[in-house]
Amino acid sequence: MKIQSEKIMNFFKKMHLFIKTNYGVCLISVFLLLLFLVNRNLFIINPYAETIDPWLYTGYFINFESYYQTFGILYYGTRLSWIIPGYILYTIFPVLTANYVLHFGFFSAAVLSLYYILKQTISDRVAVFTALLFAGYVYFLIEIGWDYISGAVITFFLLTVLFLTLSAQSRYWKYHLFLVGIFCISMIYANLFTIIFIPTLLAFLFFIYLNRNKTLIIPRLFYFILGIFVGSATMELFAYWLTRKTLIILGQVNTATYYSNIPNPWWIPVENWILNASWLLLPLIIVVGCILFLTYQQFNIRNKNIYSYNLFFILNFLVTVLIFVGFHIRGNPVFQVSYYACYLIPPMFLAIGAICSGILDSLTSRRFYFILCGEVFLLLLPYTPINTFLKLGIIQSGTTLFFLIFVVCWIIFLFCSIISPKIQISRISMLIILLAVISMSLFNGVLYSSPDPNYPDDYENGFVSVIDSVKKINSETNGQNVRFWYNANESGENGHYGGIFNNINAMYLWEYTFIGRDFPRIDKKNIDPILKSPATTQIVILSTQNDAFLSANKTLNDLGYRASFLSEKRMKTGNINFNMTFIKIEQ
Repeated sequence: MKIQSEKIMNFFKKMHLFIKTNYGVCLISVFLLLLFLVNRNLFIINPYAETIDPWLYTGYFINFESYYQTFGILYYGTRLSWIIPGYILYTIFPVLTANYVLHFGFFSAAVLSLYYILKQTISDRVAVFTALLFAGYVYFLIEIGWDYISGAVITFFLLTVLFLTLSAQSRYWKYHLFLVGIFCISMIYANLFTIIFIPTLLAFLFFIYLNRNKTLIIPRLFYFILGIFVGSATMELFAYWLTRKTLIILGQVNTATYYSNIPNPWWIPVENWILNASWLLLPLIIVVGCILFLTYQQFNIRNKNIYSYNLFFILNFLVTVLIFVGFHIRGNPVFQVSYYACYLIPPMFLAIGAICSGILDSLTSRRFYFILCGEVFLLLLPYTPINTFLKLGIIQSGTTLFFLIFVVCWIIFLFCSIISPKIQISRISMLIILLAVISMSLFNGVLYSSPDPNYPDDYENGFVSVIDSVKKINSETNGQNVRFWYNANESGENGHYGGIFNNINAMYLWEYTFIGRDFPRIDKKNIDPILKSPATTQIVILSTQNDAFLSANKTLNDLGYRASFLSEKRMKTGNINFNMTFIKIEQ
């Protein structure tokens, strides 16, 4: 009995020591878990919103081989570093489990990577404080929560920087540089645009080796290049094994080359979108903070240090912003849409960590731990039901006024961080930090627009119904051509079905495969190509109506055609109910 109690006591002592020495990882892990438990809608694509591109990648997750056979090598299908993990997980696990493992896994990898980068380069305090801000940042959660490639790009970038950092500090540098190559090529495969990060990543590699007084950099690049080769070869061989297609990345290269030679078709004049571009507000504030930091350093000679990681991360963010500005001026709307502007998020949070190190170090341990506890609580609030009331109050008070207050709070925070040696009173520092965290929490809450997290099953049922419908369609059509006919604005007793129908269609390349989105009405010009296509083309009518076939046949008869009934499938997932009616159109 005594021996048993001693073992228990030793176990708790070891646990206490582990938590004490690794409190940052423990706190971040608790926050990530709480975020998932509080609102798992954050880690699943909204099945009711009408989006297209994210669902194409969901389609590749479950139809990897058939998509290449049906659609050929489109640039969507070249994002192998995102498609392959999704395909593997959806093959191993049930739909919902695969989705959560994929998104929460990439989410956790990104947050922990940022934490370890800042811990290794600046300080543990900066690392845990900044990683929590990053994990709760609404625009990061938006990108990591859907099936578009933007969240994967953010994760691969941070993993690349992490192993670059470790390669200069560990005797296992060969393996670390090898992993740098793998994650770097994974980032490029996810989106060829990210090749713009290569110069800054190489600059960081040279910087950390010079900082560690290691001059043999060039020979070590062999392992980095080897990682790139092995990573790309593995992805290409995996794709060839399933599809018998070679050099799939060329599909992305060809698309990029084509669009670089024509005016970008998605370009919108700046004045038509800039006032709604809330995703640029925090980056703009941090740009101002970085400029203030550099100006202060210029006139404060005692703080100059050419090998300062703080200085490098700040310059790196400003250079990245300038690269984006250059692309935008050339006609590539990288600031116009959040899913490209989000690539600024990783270097931005590295810069935030670099700026705020001084003010965090000015706190006593007790006050710093109080800040961390408050940060965890405040950053969870926007994703709980309480946010409904907070958001309503802010909207009624005026969002423009709120955004101005947010800007002021963060400018004060950044300014005080920069001149932190002048702030001698820890309580003032604590108040300034809390105001910044509170304003960030409210900022996240105002921009978070998903349904009440008390009802996560609505998302899950909608998501599963989309996936099950696609599987049923594949089984029913047996690889034949398929076209969709539905009402994009249809609503039933249990909510908006138009979004679900749109997303089913999106998994078949959307505009290439629908003949009508205003069922039962249809344009005659959309029917003629069907009659000229192979006789095996089937039409899938998505509707909550029980007499969808009769409505379709009446419309077709009025246009001089007729419908042949093939089959009908009832889809029921939780509170989601609708019919899929399979027909053929004949002269």
